[in-house]
Amino acid sequence: MSFRKIYSAQINSVTPAKSSSRNQTPKRGNSKGEIKKKELVPNPPSYPKSEVPKRRFLIKENPENKENSKTFMINLEDLIILEEDLYFLIENLRMAPDAVRACEEWWDLTADNTLNQIDLLYRDLKVKRLTKQALIFEAMGIALTHYFINEGITQNEQSTILKALLFDLHQGFIALIKLILPRISDDSTNMWAMKLNEIITLKSGLSGKGKGEKELKKYNSLSVKLIKQICRSYIGRIEDRTMKNLKLAFMQILQNIEKISIFRARFLIERAFGIDTSDLPALNTENQRVSPPYLRNPPTKVFTLVLDLDETLIHYFELEDKGHFAVRPHTLEFLRRVSVYYEIIIFTASISEYADWILDEIDKEKHINARLYRQHAVPAGLHFVKDLTLLGRDLKKVIIIDNVAENFQLQPMNGIQIRTWINDPNDCALEELATVLEEIAKKQVPDVREALKQLRDQMIEQISHSQGIKNPQLKLENSKDVLE
Repeated sequence: MSFRKIYSAQINSVTPAKSSSRNQTPKRGNSKGEIKKKELVPNPPSYPKSEVPKRRFLIKENPENKENSKTFMINLEDLIILEEDLYFLIENLRMAPDAVRACEEWWDLTADNTLNQIDLLYRDLKVKRLTKQALIFEAMGIALTHYFINEGITQNEQSTILKALLFDLHQGFIALIKLILPRISDDSTNMWAMKLNEIITLKSGLSGKGKGEKELKKYNSLSVKLIKQICRSYIGRIEDRTMKNLKLAFMQILQNIEKISIFRARFLIERAFGIDTSDLPALNTENQRVSPPYLRNPPTKVFTLVLDLDETLIHYFELEDKGHFAVRPHTLEFLRRVSVYYEIIIFTASISEYADWILDEIDKEKHINARLYRQHAVPAGLHFVKDLTLLGRDLKKVIIIDNVAENFQLQPMNGIQIRTWINDPNDCALEELATVLEEIAKKQVPDVREALKQLRDQMIEQISHSQGIKNPQLKLENSKDVLE
């Protein structure tokens, strides 16, 4: 699959570029070994036909353990081409036809490449994570670059940050090459490996003379910061469906970066661009919309409580390149208290693998009755809206608690916007909310929306779009309308 499918009309109308500093040379065409002429590819060394070096090399996953070692095939010529594409883009963003083709070549060449399984080459979990994330960030960077160039959005400001991103991605790729080369069998006649070593020597940054693992970690960190900066600073200004979809794809990728695969990340990016992904049915199952009602069993309690996950009950963070999460103070006690009166539903915009990893840990007492994920939400701009009408419950008896008000914008009267929690050990929001929710249930209010309206009226000075309700309290006995 190629970006070319998206912009075929524009690309086909582009005047062929004049010959540039990058010479035409044969490159691998497909898995059957076809060779075709194509621009924007580096010149390999020339040899007599009988001396052409191997392009695919056998790498043993664990050379020290011959009995249990696994084999891994990689095309070294591909590495050279991919490095040249990244390097070319840094200085040639405004050479639109050539730069677009470089992006397309990178994407096509990595589509079915063994690089997408590079993490299988390593046993060390840290290295597996670094290599996988490096290729995901490269895919995100190439997608952004292709879009900005093809749409003619390469003003000085955008060009500067794109160049910075491409530089970090290129240096990260060189670090990846450093990790790969030592795993190749020693072969003094391997001219492709010699070429890669030459690239490392000539093109490593001033601070990039160390070990590949350390450098890869550094440039992964720099790359993801720039990707986030581009999303915040530029994508939000562009009224374009493709760009908005791309930002949503990036949000999902970054939110689940610990668990998402390279194939999955590429799938989300291609879908954002509108590429036909029908030939990837196995990848599409996670994001297929679910037919309502989502809760098909009868309610177990009179009232239903819908809870967000991230920054409402937990906060995810990384420490020493490993994913961790912290649980909001009073979460377990909160679940115990409200489960007496409420059917508890977790509704998160995250994918199921990530959410289940967390919920299996924090809900060992099984207070949660159901879990809803990204595929249950409705995409709307930069948010995934949680439409309560799709639950199959009476909205008079449903309350949703979320730290982002836009997530329940379709039923704002059913929602409580709680303060975002990151790491405050003295936070008491859940403890205080439990008291409010208990009072609503004990009073058997006929419509929770009226009770919540009174709560908002009482706490109006503590509500803000950024902080939510800090210390909610509710005195229902003061309102006959709510209790009748």
